[in-house]
Amino acid sequence: MAQTILGLDVGAHAVKAVLLESAFRGFRVAGHAAEPVAPAAEGGPPLRERQAAALARLLAAQGWKVDACAAVAPGAAVAAHVITLPFTDPRRIEQTVAFEVEAQIPQELAEVAWDWQPLAPRAGVADLWVGVTPKADLTAFLATLEAAGLDPRAVVPGAPALAALLGGSLLAADAAVPALPAADGAEATPPPLPPRLPPAEGPPVEALLDLGHDRT
Repeated sequence: MAQTILGLDVGAHAVKAVLLESAFRGFRVAGHAAEPVAPAAEGGPPLRERQAAALARLLAAQGWKVDACAAVAPGAAVAAHVITLPFTDPRRIEQTVAFEVEAQIPQELAEVAWDWQPLAPRAGVADLWVGVTPKADLTAFLATLEAAGLDPRAVVPGAPALAALLGGSLLAADAAVPALPAADGAEATPPPLPPRLPPAEGPPVEALLDLGHDRT
């Protein structure tokens, strides 16, 4: 039975959405849309409320039936770190990574939501990409989605989501599929991706650049 999955990017200037329809053999794009966020005005509503209003307008205009939702965390809310450990044993990594993350952030670990995924393997060491966001920011973002009737299965940073395009051979061939950070404390697992496509003609993609409102 086909399932519809909403991918959502709530930005400072626009809310962007893509609707995928899953099937036995993969996915197809069933629709996409964008809705501008009202500009800031003196004495007007804060950004979060203006984003919520834009999201509500987008969903009302499209009338999509959504079975599942995955959302990109607002870029300015996520801090990225790279941690290198002098071993590769998965059990030792699980036992150690929390202490390494806590040493790199100014908050207490209990005040943030965080997750990690391995980067390209190197002999004898483990390089880990770690995404960290304040729990208060994540809670407010989830409240925005809940007000629109959405309960996302995952909230992920934008960079790993873009990297997954490479892993699925959508932008280049023969790249490893990275794992997407899951909810705090959950195991990081690869995202569902379409079947691999034939290599594209011309030079492969070497970099992805995400130009955001607050950071690049």
